[in-house]
Amino acid sequence: MRIYVLKNTNHLNHIKKRLLYKIKKQNYFKKYQAEKKVYFKKYRKTEKFKKSHRISHWKGAGVIDHYNDKYNTLYRIYTIQKICSICYKIFNTEKVMDYKCLDHCHKSGLMRRICCNYCNLHIIK
Repeated sequence: MRIYVLKNTNHLNHIKKRLLYKIKKQNYFKKYQAEKKVYFKKYRKTEKFKKSHRISHWKGAGVIDHYNDKYNTLYRIYTIQKICSICYKIFNTEKVMDYKCLDHCHKSGLMRRICCNYCNLHIIK
């Protein structure tokens, strides 16, 4: 009987350790997630994130970098441009149709111009 109790207590101690480890791990991940959330909130406001996000969006859309400098020149042109190259409106982030867009050829992938969202969607190329 005594051997059974000793084995049982060892088993219970093992279960307690596993539960404590699990709780400790959960608390660590909660803390890590909170820190990660704060970090990414700050990071999304940086110019580095905006540039990498915009370039990855262009790559996904099939835009080809014809300057062969990892989209740096293309991004510089995009950020410098302040008015639509078709209707000459000033870009506005408040209105959906006045957003800045990179117009490109869907066959070759080359950039045509930088225009507002309205011109990009409605003007026949």
